[in-house]
Amino acid sequence: MGIKSLLLENKSAKQTILKNTFWLAFSQALVKLIKLLLVIYVAKILSTVEYGKFCYALSFAGLFAVLVDMGINSIFVREMASDNEKQKFFASLLSFKILLAFLVWICIFSLSFVISADVSVRWNIWILGASVVIAGLASFFLCFFQAHQKMELTVIADVIQALSTTALGLFLIFKVPLSQYLSLGYLAGSICLLLTAIWLASVNQYHIGIGFDVKIWGEFLKMSWPLALGSLFINAFSATDSLMIGYMKNVEEVGFYNAAQRIMTLAALPVGFIATSFFPALSKASKQGLTEVQKIFDFESEIVIILALPIVFGGVALAPRLISYVYDAKFLPAVLVLRMLLIVLLFHYSSYPFNQILVAHNKQVVTFWITVVTSLIDIVLNLMLIPRYGLYGATATTIVSAFISFIALLGIFVKYRYVSIVGFRTIKIGITSLLACIAMYSLLVNPFVYHLNVFLSVPIGAFAYFLVFSVFSWASGGKFSLLQKARKYILENKRD
Repeated sequence: MGIKSLLLENKSAKQTILKNTFWLAFSQALVKLIKLLLVIYVAKILSTVEYGKFCYALSFAGLFAVLVDMGINSIFVREMASDNEKQKFFASLLSFKILLAFLVWICIFSLSFVISADVSVRWNIWILGASVVIAGLASFFLCFFQAHQKMELTVIADVIQALSTTALGLFLIFKVPLSQYLSLGYLAGSICLLLTAIWLASVNQYHIGIGFDVKIWGEFLKMSWPLALGSLFINAFSATDSLMIGYMKNVEEVGFYNAAQRIMTLAALPVGFIATSFFPALSKASKQGLTEVQKIFDFESEIVIILALPIVFGGVALAPRLISYVYDAKFLPAVLVLRMLLIVLLFHYSSYPFNQILVAHNKQVVTFWITVVTSLIDIVLNLMLIPRYGLYGATATTIVSAFISFIALLGIFVKYRYVSIVGFRTIKIGITSLLACIAMYSLLVNPFVYHLNVFLSVPIGAFAYFLVFSVFSWASGGKFSLLQKARKYILENKRD
């Protein structure tokens, strides 16, 4: 089978799944990286206040993305995948999406007068709100391609959006370094996404149009509202800190907080990709028996430990250098936030395997309620801590919420007893990784390494970690390991 057949054609069920997985992973990785680099780079150009205005408006407008979707995209893909005749519902649902988009933008426009008294922040909210609703319309076309198992078409559209947003955003803020012009870049990117989606549908001869059937609207809403509600809580949880900091303190602190969050997002990518690649295998294994699930769970847990601990230790050691290099010295207040958020990242990393096991066993409702409860706790703690401690209070709240979420997830996991949580091998790898992290941290804080260019100190730290980890692994687990020799010595002395 040639590369073209493997990546562009649907030959068999297995090959189609592999093709779709490849294109989705490639698309998500590339788009996230491009947009992340854009937001990080513009922070060097904009002032901390302007950057904060943009982040505050983006967090607020992003809350409403789920209202444009309403969970209908996923339900449409499911229904059409099971019965291709149901693609005739697309026209009526498209008209419903257009109506939703209009109502959502009116809602964003109205609430902008409540959320901020700053006219420039309102302009950002209006522009980014338009960007969100247009992107929401475009995503319905993309889910149409997904239902036809043509993921490569969604990649084309997503990459064009990311590149156009980046190119136009940078062009505009180079001309006028104000946050509204960056927002215009985002709006232009969403328009490009919608036009590309319509063009791809036309080129591939997908007959689409606009219809009107209220009965179909009602049927899909009955099926989709639980998904919409769950997504709304997740969106609210991710945006709560930024919105409450901006509303209760000032937008400049929102900029500092988001600067640290962007780096944390980069740090989360490796383990996120690992988790994504393991989930299909866990889902399949859950139908085969606990032995296979245990094997995959242990393997994933070990990889997460090996990757997560050095990222957290290295990030804590190099936080000032990372903030100064990625952004600017004006963002140094974000250093402590970054170090604190890395603790949150450790809880998130640890939660991945547990969460996936529960979802694989159809317990996603449990994870939903954990998200709801921790979101409410986060809001209450923010109300108590942000007025006094600002962005540091919000960060402390995030740590507490992440810890509670992890403990709740762990408790539910223990209750269902799908697999053993920690085996001897996992403990051994954890101790080995911890010792290697301590050695790496000691090296990174050494003035000679610390003051090198970040692109040198990071690889040096990574090399030191894996070198020490490999040595300790050999010493504790090889055929002639130190532990085995010690065990043999003790047994021989007992006989004597």
